[in-house]
Amino acid sequence: MRHAALLAASLMASSQARALEIVFTDVGPAGGVSALSPQALAGFEAAATLWESLLLDPVVLRVNVATYDFGAGNTNVIGFADSASYFGDYTELRGAMFADASSSTDAAVLATLPAGPTFVRRINLVTDLAAPATPTLSVSSQFSINGGNAKALGMIAGDNADPDALIAFNSAFAFDYDRANGIAANQMDFIGVAAHEIGHALGFISVVDLIDGGGQTTASALSTPLDFLRRSEASLALGVHDVSIDNQMRFLALGQLGILMSTGVTNGDGDQASHFVDNVGLGMMDPTANFGELRQFTGYDLAVMDAIGWDLSPQALQIAAGAMAAVPEPSAYGLGLGGLALALAVRRRRAR
Repeated sequence: MRHAALLAASLMASSQARALEIVFTDVGPAGGVSALSPQALAGFEAAATLWESLLLDPVVLRVNVATYDFGAGNTNVIGFADSASYFGDYTELRGAMFADASSSTDAAVLATLPAGPTFVRRINLVTDLAAPATPTLSVSSQFSINGGNAKALGMIAGDNADPDALIAFNSAFAFDYDRANGIAANQMDFIGVAAHEIGHALGFISVVDLIDGGGQTTASALSTPLDFLRRSEASLALGVHDVSIDNQMRFLALGQLGILMSTGVTNGDGDQASHFVDNVGLGMMDPTANFGELRQFTGYDLAVMDAIGWDLSPQALQIAAGAMAAVPEPSAYGLGLGGLALALAVRRRRAR
């Protein structure tokens, strides 16, 4: 597997972890921006502890963190995550997923993976994807994966010393760092937002966001492990995954469960595709946050992490199984609902 990009200088390797360990390095001073406050550093550690209690892989996830004012053009962006990326042949990914499989969710995913060295996907077949053409079918033989997900699948060493991600927070926002008594009405849940961004560093990413942003050729727009779960009603009928952009519903297919997904900022529903669909309470990986909102994990978050290669703790497996069993009638698929800078955008919602 080839390494496509690194975000920052290498960090010192630590000893092999017994389970997931998330290590933060404050790069603010080196990057010419403010160092994190003790509260912010503690908030990142608290968010890490949440994930570490749910995922069991012997992985050290190395995350550079920073905080600064994002400026006038980004007043609605609370934070973003950008990942180191790798790429390789599809046969490598399929082999790693078979070797890693340990749950019923894994089995459901493996049953959908093509057996050959190539796969067919639905994509916008144009040279410059800034203005996507009508979706069509295309054959590919390569995939893309970020560092955290590659470590979970054993595709790179679990204690690899290179940084896996950068997470930055917009210092223009007021944050609540204590979730014990809820979140203040005029503040953002720092720990919840940090947990969301860590989710992207763990592999909750989609090439659809690169396609939606333009500047990619079809051949260079490589599907991620999450994308191999992505379906539309059109692609489901054909037995292929869907990384195209149009106004139709998209969902992650896990057995009989379909988890609704966002479809793109520019050419989709207005939210980045590397998120659940907004405003229906699907979980930590929803695309927007409100002032005063306490962000929480759901079984959908955990089922997806299981599906892309992470091993869940017994408690997390139980929660994920509950989500997998709660299939709407007649089926989830029949529901006709009319930096990578993965930003968590602020949107004020009406009370529900």
